Amino acid sequence: MSHAVHSSPGGQSPSYTVVIPTLGRPCLQDCLDALAAAAGPLPRQVVLADDRRDTPDPLPVRLPP
Repeated sequence: MSHAVHSSPGGQSPSYTVVIPTLGRPCLQDCLDALAAAAGPLPRQVVLADDRRDTPDPLPVRLPP
């Protein structure tokens, strides 16, 4: 998992985006669950890049609330 943290003006919580560049791995659900359970501010957005070739099936994960 890769992320960049940027300070927000006015002392607010940092705003950052997490990019997950591969979805074809069995550990994707673990990654999403760990991200949702992490201490501190949640990312502004999570970008999932679908690198599965010729796979029209839906993602095999459940998105955390």
